[in-house]
Amino acid sequence: MLPPDTPQAQTQAQTQAQAQSPAAPRQAPLALVVAAGQGQRFGSQLPKQYHALGKAPVLTLTLTRLFAASACRAAMVVIHPDYRAQAEAAIAALEPGVGACCHLTNGGASRQESVRLGLEALADVFPAACSKAAGEAANLVLIHDAARPLLSPETAQRLLDAAGRVGASVPVLPVADTLKRLDADQHIAATVDRSKLMRVQTPQVFALAGILDAHRRLAERQDLTDDASLYEALGWPVAGVEGDECLLKITSQSDLELVRALAGAPPEGTSRGTRQGKRQGKRQGAAQALSGGD
Repeated sequence: MLPPDTPQAQTQAQTQAQAQSPAAPRQAPLALVVAAGQGQRFGSQLPKQYHALGKAPVLTLTLTRLFAASACRAAMVVIHPDYRAQAEAAIAALEPGVGACCHLTNGGASRQESVRLGLEALADVFPAACSKAAGEAANLVLIHDAARPLLSPETAQRLLDAAGRVGASVPVLPVADTLKRLDADQHIAATVDRSKLMRVQTPQVFALAGILDAHRRLAERQDLTDDASLYEALGWPVAGVEGDECLLKITSQSDLELVRALAGAPPEGTSRGTRQGKRQGKRQGAAQALSGGD
């Protein structure tokens, strides 16, 4: 049995109460979008989240899809202060009803610190969302990478449903490639069993009170590469649900071109006259690349 004061026990109790009262209203969740990275691996002075996808930057599409897919009521966008003007422009490009629900806050020196600062800001703006009723949709937060713009409603719903039951959920995908471990001389030492290995995506969904508590407890740790890792370190359960191959993270220039193709957006600098003829071919090529087809 779970201790009564853990986020998971509170989630379980809330889920049972909802089962007894199925007509109880469920409010919309919150979101935190991590956009504070400077994208050193991307190879551009401008961070990837501010590169254009059609008429607006990546961050604009990420927020548009996030609000549409999850029906979240507000988003805290964590940014690097040097790029506040670009972040404000990305939000200004949103539909007015969505842009009015977005808040900006500065991040920290690492992703982990940036997320913690964003969660603290969310808790300040929405203190009621830190309620002990951890499984209630209004108290859930989707923590999402700004560089993953193609979130689908189906993936978001799977995540919200699982987090409502368990207290936390992440989207996962199986590893398709054979994995090898190398020795110190960069020679193949062994083949790694991939049957239980998964690739993890975002958004990752948590009870706001639980993930904020986890970040506060583990603020000194610098070896945790995603938010689910904090729950793992504390021994708290996280549900893995089916992810989406299209929900890829833009890390390189080729990733950006693939996302442009999947989104049906023209390359930066492409004239309108050349867009129509190339769009269908790009989408077909992108789908083929993701499926591994010839």
